[in-house]
Amino acid sequence: ESDPTKPKTSILFKKTLRFDLTYLLNDLHHILIFHGDADNLVTVSEAGEIHEHAGEPKRLMVFKNGDHVMSNPEHQNIFARESVQWFREFLKKSS
Repeated sequence: ESDPTKPKTSILFKKTLRFDLTYLLNDLHHILIFHGDADNLVTVSEAGEIHEHAGEPKRLMVFKNGDHVMSNPEHQNIFARESVQWFREFLKKSS
């Protein structure tokens, strides 16, 4: 029996939540990926697959006990610092 406290999701909606964009990854570059190893929506292996197939430059940072929304303030600070550094490095080169 279903749990009445949880929202109902149709089978069709569940099927449309997953899609494959791997064919686009070879054309992507300058990618900075932040991922939590406790993310319950996107697995670490999926983030790794994006990183593996993307072109250079690329970087993957995995946060221990990090969730999908990056709710840990320490992770947020690292995200902000690393993002600024990444943009400074690569925006400077493109101008």
